[in-house]
Amino acid sequence: GPSRPQAIYGNGAPANPDRGTDLLSKRDAPARVSPDAIDAVVREVLGTFDAIEALLPRARKGEDDRLVRTLDGFEPDRRRLHYALENPDADGVGQTLALTSLVRRKVSGANRGSQADWDASGLYENPVVTIRRQLSAIDELARMTVAEVRDNALRRVLFHVDAFTRREADRRRAAGVTTFQDLLTRARDLLRDNPEVRRRAHARWQRLFVDEFQDTDPLQAEIAWFLCANPEQANVTDWRALKIVPGRLFIVGDPKQSIYRFRRADIAVYNEVYEQLAPKSGGVRVELVQNFRSLAPVLDWVNDEFGEAMTGAPGIQATYIPLVARQNSAHGQAEAHFPFGSTHVVDAVRRRIAPGVTWRLGNVVEKPVSRVRRTEAADLGRAIRQIIDAGWLIRDRETKQLRPARFRDICILMATRTGLQHIEIGLTATDVPYRGVGGALVAATAEIRDLIACLRAIHDPSDQVATVAALRSSAYACTDADLLSWVDASGRFDYRTVPLAGLATGGSPVGEALASLHALHVARIGRSAAVTVEALAHERMLAMGTFLHRQPREAWRRVRLVVSQARTLANAGLPTLRDLVEWFDELLDNRADTTAQPPEGDEDAVRLMTVHGAKGLEFPIVFLTGLDGRQRTAGSRVDIAIPLDRALSDTLGEDLGGQSRTDGQGEVEAKCGDFQTLGYAAYGEREKLLLEAERIRLEYVAATRACDHLILLLHRRAPSKSEGKSAPTAASRIAARLDRSDAPSTPLATPFAWQDIAPAEISVATKPVLDTLDQWERAGNTDEWINDEREWLRDRVESISVASRRAVVTPSRLRRDHASPANGSGSGDDDQSVPPAEPDESDLVRETSGGDPTEDASDSADMRTRAQARGTIVHQVLERIDLGTLENVVQLVAECIEDKKRPPHVRDLVKGDASRIITLVQNAARSPFVTKALTSGRLWRELPLGASVDGVVISGVIDLLYEAPDGTLAIADFKTDVVGDEMEARATAGAYEAPGGAYALALEAVTGRPVSSVSFIFAHLHDGHTVTYEGDELRRIIQVARDRTRELHHLPVM
Repeated sequence: GPSRPQAIYGNGAPANPDRGTDLLSKRDAPARVSPDAIDAVVREVLGTFDAIEALLPRARKGEDDRLVRTLDGFEPDRRRLHYALENPDADGVGQTLALTSLVRRKVSGANRGSQADWDASGLYENPVVTIRRQLSAIDELARMTVAEVRDNALRRVLFHVDAFTRREADRRRAAGVTTFQDLLTRARDLLRDNPEVRRRAHARWQRLFVDEFQDTDPLQAEIAWFLCANPEQANVTDWRALKIVPGRLFIVGDPKQSIYRFRRADIAVYNEVYEQLAPKSGGVRVELVQNFRSLAPVLDWVNDEFGEAMTGAPGIQATYIPLVARQNSAHGQAEAHFPFGSTHVVDAVRRRIAPGVTWRLGNVVEKPVSRVRRTEAADLGRAIRQIIDAGWLIRDRETKQLRPARFRDICILMATRTGLQHIEIGLTATDVPYRGVGGALVAATAEIRDLIACLRAIHDPSDQVATVAALRSSAYACTDADLLSWVDASGRFDYRTVPLAGLATGGSPVGEALASLHALHVARIGRSAAVTVEALAHERMLAMGTFLHRQPREAWRRVRLVVSQARTLANAGLPTLRDLVEWFDELLDNRADTTAQPPEGDEDAVRLMTVHGAKGLEFPIVFLTGLDGRQRTAGSRVDIAIPLDRALSDTLGEDLGGQSRTDGQGEVEAKCGDFQTLGYAAYGEREKLLLEAERIRLEYVAATRACDHLILLLHRRAPSKSEGKSAPTAASRIAARLDRSDAPSTPLATPFAWQDIAPAEISVATKPVLDTLDQWERAGNTDEWINDEREWLRDRVESISVASRRAVVTPSRLRRDHASPANGSGSGDDDQSVPPAEPDESDLVRETSGGDPTEDASDSADMRTRAQARGTIVHQVLERIDLGTLENVVQLVAECIEDKKRPPHVRDLVKGDASRIITLVQNAARSPFVTKALTSGRLWRELPLGASVDGVVISGVIDLLYEAPDGTLAIADFKTDVVGDEMEARATAGAYEAPGGAYALALEAVTGRPVSSVSFIFAHLHDGHTVTYEGDELRRIIQVARDRTRELHHLPVM
C-alpha cells in the first residue's frame, strides 16, 4: 500500500502527519459522482465503438489490415464495458474500473493503418481518419471520467481526514496535551485573535531577534510579526496588513542555506518577509559576505558553481551572493608556523597538498548505478588512505599552525543515506576507521538493521518476513541453505507453531534460532524493551561478535544505541518493543537526518554524516559523495497540496477545531498512487522545481563545510536519451561546468591524480579494495562456497573447544600440594578463571600450610580461618609500613585486625594474636632481601601481575620486587608457614617452586627483562630466613612452572 501521507504546502514542503490542516473550505462531504453519469459515459463509449465497427467493412484487406487487427485488440475492453453496463454497481465502481482498463490500453495511440487500404467512397473523409478521431475521443472521454471519479474519491477522503484531525485536536485540547505544532498554532491564534494579549506582549518584549530565519516555519513568522507589529493595529488579524515598529525585529538568515523544507521552511516566506522589511518600509539590510571558515581556492569554486546554479527564481531559489574569504591561502604561513620544518612544507606545497585546494575525482562509469556507487566507494577509501599516508596539510584550529591531517579531520558528506552500504565497504576494505554521526545514519547500518529485525520478530511472531530477516542476521547467522533445508523438512517460520522440543533439538540452526526467538518472545512480557535488547545481545554474544569487526568500538556503539534509545522511550512512557521498533522505522522514514553527535574525544576516525546533520559544523577536509543521485519523485507516496496563496493562512496548522478561514482562492489537491485530484499536476511540476532548488542548496551547504580541502566525487552514469527530460545530476552539472570551453586557465578544481599524492613510501591496504569490489561482480562456485562453509564450521568447533578451556591460572594453583584456594600460597592470588573486578575477603586470604604447634592439632574450621587471617594481616602490614623503621607497627597491626572488610567472627578470632603478628612482621622486615630492596631505591610492594604465556594467562600479586644494580629483577614472597629451622624452611620452599617460577616466567614475559632470583622469606624464623633460587635453579623452577601450566590446560609439555 501507499506510504504514510506527506502534505505539500504550496512550496512542496512535506508536512508532519500529526499536524492537522483545515483541508477543505466546505463543511459537507462532496457528493459522490452519479452512477447514472458514469453509465452515460459507458454508453457513449460503446456507441462510438459501434460506429467504428460499422466502418470495418470498408477495409480492403479485411482482417489482415493493421488497423483492423488493432481494433480487434479492444474487444475484451468492449465486453468488459458491456458487462459493467448490464450489471451496474450502486456506486458505479464496476463501470469506472472498466473505463480505467480502457485508459490503460492507450486507445488514442492506435495510429496504424493506411488510408489507401480503405474505401472512402460516399464519405466526407477517409475512414482511417474518422476511426483515429473517434478513438481519441474515446480515450479523452474515458480519461476525463476516470480522473473526475478519482478526484471525487480523494476529496471525500480528505474531508474525513480533516474531520478526524479536528477530533484529534479536540481530544488533545480536552486532555491538556499538546504537540509542538499545537504550541505554535495556539500561540499564533492567541496573538491574532486577542488584541489585549498582543498589547501586553508588545509591552513586555522590546526587541525580537530571530536567527537562522531561512529555516523558520511560516507559523513562527506570523508569531514574530504579531509580536513586533504596531500595537495600534491590535485588531488587525491579517499579518500582511501589519506594520512593524522600526527597531523591534532583527532577523539573520541565509536563504542559500534553506534546506529544511520537510520542516516547512519556505523560500517564499523568507522573500515575503524580506520584502516587508525592505528599506522602503523603514528596514535596514546588511549583507554579510565574509567567510571565516574556508580558504579562497575553495570559495573560488563555490562562487563559480553556485553563482550559476542558484538562479534567484522568485519563491523557488535564493539569489546567490558571492562569498569573500578572510584568508586567501595558507601558503604564506606554512613555513613560519609548520612545526616539522620548512623543507617538509616546501615539498608539501610542491606536491599540492597544502591547504586551499578544491579537487575533482571520478569520471563517467558504465551503468548500472550500483557500479557507479561501488567505484565511488573504492576511490573514496583509496583517497582517504593516501591523504593520511601522504601527509596532506591542514590548519590546526587550536595552534593556528599547519600539521598533517588525521582521520578525524576528514568528513564524508552525503545528501541522502543512499549508497551508505557501499561507502562502508569501501572504507573497511582500505582500513579507514570511520564513524557514522547521526541517528538515522547509524540506524541504516547493517548492525542496527539486523538487531531491529530480531526485535521485530520477537515482538510479532506472525511477521514471517521479520523472522526470516532475524534468522539471516548476524545474531543467528542462518544461511540460505539452512533456511531451504528447514522448509524442505516442512518447517515454518513461525516459532509458535513448532513444538518447543522440536525447536532446539535435531541440530538444525534454524530450529535453535527459532527456539531462542520463542524464549525471548515469552520473556518479553515481564521485561522492558531495554532489558530485552540486552538479553538478546548477551545470549547471541553480540558484544563479542563486534570484535570480529574491523572497528569493534563503532560496531558495539551501534548496539548500545538501541539499548539507550529503549531506555529513553521508556522514560517517555513508551516502554514496549513495538514502541522501539516503530521509533526506528520512523527514524529511517525521515527524508533527512538532522541528528548529529560529535565523535568521542579520543576517537581518530573519519566522520560520515548527512548534510543536514553537518549544518553549522566545519571540517578541514570534506568529501562530497552521492552527487550522481537523482531527486526522488512522489511515486506511490501520498501527497496533499495546499495552494501557495494560502501558505500563511489558517490552512497551515489549523488543527484546533476552530472555524475555517480561507480566502476561497484555489483548491486543495492530493495524490495517492495512480489517484490524484484534477489540479494536482500543476503542483507536481512546481514541486519538481522546488526539490531541485533545495538539492542545489544542499550542495552549497555541504561545500561550505570545508575549510582547507574540498574533494568532489564526480563519478556519474553516462548520459541517456531520457536525461534531457529531467534536470541533470549534480555530478554531471559540476563536471560540465568545470570542462566548459570558457573555463578559467587555472582550473577551479584540480584533478585528483593518484601519482600526485602517492609517494613511493605510501602504505598499501591490507586487502586491495578492488579485489573486494570484484567479488561483488561474481556469483562464485556453489560447491566451493559449500566446502568453504564446512571448513569454517570445523575451524569454529575447534576454536570453541580451545576457548572453552580454562585460560587463567594463578601461581598458587601450581603448588605441588595444592588442594583448594583456601590453602593458598600466601602470594596474594586466588584460583579464579577471571580475576575479580573488586577484591573480596577471599582475595585477602593468605596461607599457612602448617599448623601452629601451640594450638589444637584438630583440623577445625576456626583454626584454619585464624591462621589464614594472621597471614593476611601480616601481608597487609608489610604493604603499608615503612620497612626501614617499622614505625607505628603496633598501630598498623591493630588497624588491620579491626578491618571492617573482615567478617566480625574472624576479627574476634585474631584479636589475641597482635603480638604474634608484630613478631612475624619484624622478622620479615629484617630479612637480607628486604635490606637489599631498600638499598636499591627501586622497589614495589603487592604488585599485581598478569601475563599470557603459551596461551594461558598467569595472574597473581608479587609481595616484594626490586630492581638490582645490573638491571635484573628480584622477587620475594613472604611466607607465614610455621617452620622449626632452616632445613624445614628449605623443604617447605620446595612446595612453592612452581608458583615462584610462575612469577618469574610472567614477569619476564611482561617486562622483557631477566629475573635474577626468586626468594621465599619465612617470617616464623629469626630475621626472616630466606630460601633463594637463582642461576640454574631459577631456570629449573621456571621450566617447572611452564610444564605445570601446560599440564593443567591439557597442552603438550615442552
